[in-house]
Amino acid sequence: MLRMLAAVLIVFSGAGLGFAVAEGFRHRPRQLRQLQFALTVLGSEIRFRQTPLPQGLQAMAAATGGPVGQLFADLARVLERAEGRSVSWA
Repeated sequence: MLRMLAAVLIVFSGAGLGFAVAEGFRHRPRQLRQLQFALTVLGSEIRFRQTPLPQGLQAMAAATGGPVGQLFADLARVLERAEGRSVSWA
């Protein structure tokens, strides 16, 4: 009886974990579309308005929310910390 209960618990906990991971993947296509659009806008900002990259990244971080906005905010922070050094070494 106890073994059966343990087996049922393991099956249901595995299923719950699978559903939790699937929920994260469900939002992925929307995030990728948001990232693609934001990169297009960032390219236009840099090309036509000649906005420096760190400022453009900060603007995109403010305009987009969620993980995409956090990505742009982190990139802007890394570029600002570089202070003349190559970003590859920052």
